[in-house]
Amino acid sequence: MGFKARYGDYYLIKWSETFYRRRWRWCLKYVKLFFAISLLFIVNTNVFAKTDKEIAKTLENPISTLVRVPIQLDYNRNIGIKDEGHSIILNIYPVIPFSINKNWTIVTRTSFAITHQKEISPDSGIQNGFEDIDSSIFIAPNSAFIEGTKFGFGPIISIPAATDKLLGSGKWELGPTIIFIKQDKAWTYGIRANHLWSVAGDNDREKVSTSLLQPMLSYTTNSAISFSLKSETKYNWVAKNWTVPINLLISRVSKINEKRIKASIGLRYWAKTTDTSPEGFGVRTQITFMFE
Repeated sequence: MGFKARYGDYYLIKWSETFYRRRWRWCLKYVKLFFAISLLFIVNTNVFAKTDKEIAKTLENPISTLVRVPIQLDYNRNIGIKDEGHSIILNIYPVIPFSINKNWTIVTRTSFAITHQKEISPDSGIQNGFEDIDSSIFIAPNSAFIEGTKFGFGPIISIPAATDKLLGSGKWELGPTIIFIKQDKAWTYGIRANHLWSVAGDNDREKVSTSLLQPMLSYTTNSAISFSLKSETKYNWVAKNWTVPINLLISRVSKINEKRIKASIGLRYWAKTTDTSPEGFGVRTQITFMFE
């Protein structure tokens, strides 16, 4: 019986290794497909009207009054102490504005992320599933207090919806968020920031206190192509460490059956990392659906 058990365990391990290798190849195929679709939209040679440039510039403003649903795919590598981990994150974050009156608008931004990650720490294995849900509510005046400048403020909440403890904090988190955006001719620049504290949740999990800074700079051409430089700098006040990914993207607004779609593609570089965050270069692609 001992021999049979060992014999069976051997083939079970081999089957598991083969299964995960195939699933990893399957994930890479979809990353490549998403990458190719984004590139196809960007190199489209259609002639663009002036409105396409205006739409492209409007999309660079996170609190504009245009309803849109970005679908973003990130590939990160060299995760963990041994740099053997990787992750693929599909992030869907609809941006929906609501008019309160002629003076004020509410803009909601809710992030739903689906993640595949492997070996992000020693013996952590593979995780597939949903991360926590983050939702921001910006209250923004319709008139600019300085010409070309927009700002918004409000709360942000993180809901512990992760399907695996390594995909989320296990905590309800709450805090303030604010954004300043300046648009001057072809240029858009500004910053979005928030801070989250844990207010409830699993008592066995670590408390949360994190600050996020997202500076952004973009330039939009007459052919509705945007070049953008952005970061998602995060400081963990509990662990006292920084992560600083820098994203360089090229985007373009295209039309499919009279519907506008924005496609983005680019590289990300982790300028500052921790033992559990990615290192080096990664890839980001994004397709944004608009509802005008």
